[in-house]
Amino acid sequence: MSEEKENPADSLNEKQLLFCRLYVSREFYGNGTLSYCEAYGFDPSDIKQYNSARHSASHLLNNPNISQHINNLLEEGGLNDSHIDKRLLFLINQNEDKGTALGAIKEYNKLKQRIIEKIEMNQTGIDVKKLSDETLKAIEEDLKRNG
Repeated sequence: MSEEKENPADSLNEKQLLFCRLYVSREFYGNGTLSYCEAYGFDPSDIKQYNSARHSASHLLNNPNISQHINNLLEEGGLNDSHIDKRLLFLINQNEDKGTALGAIKEYNKLKQRIIEKIEMNQTGIDVKKLSDETLKAIEEDLKRNG
């Protein structure tokens, strides 16, 4: 018997859905307080309404259905493994400085848990080597040789 995954958006009301869309929009990206003000009709210049919106936005962002819907919207908008992999391929094949972009990709990979940490025991204790660092170093060296 197969169970269908419930869509987190199904349990959200219209204002919550609007809050999520605003939160991932270019205008309000990542600003829960202003997204809440816009979705719920609060005046951000009124300090009481602003503080209330800040508290309420924080509460919404801790709601698992809201968080999952925001993640789904981000993935639909192109923030996903495939996009990052294409970006990395582009960076590898260009001739500009890649340090900043590779650092951002490294962080994304950590968030997506695509990085594996190798823990080795030695006489002095635990030495943690991040395989992603080795991979990034190899890419940089390859770019220097072939770039």
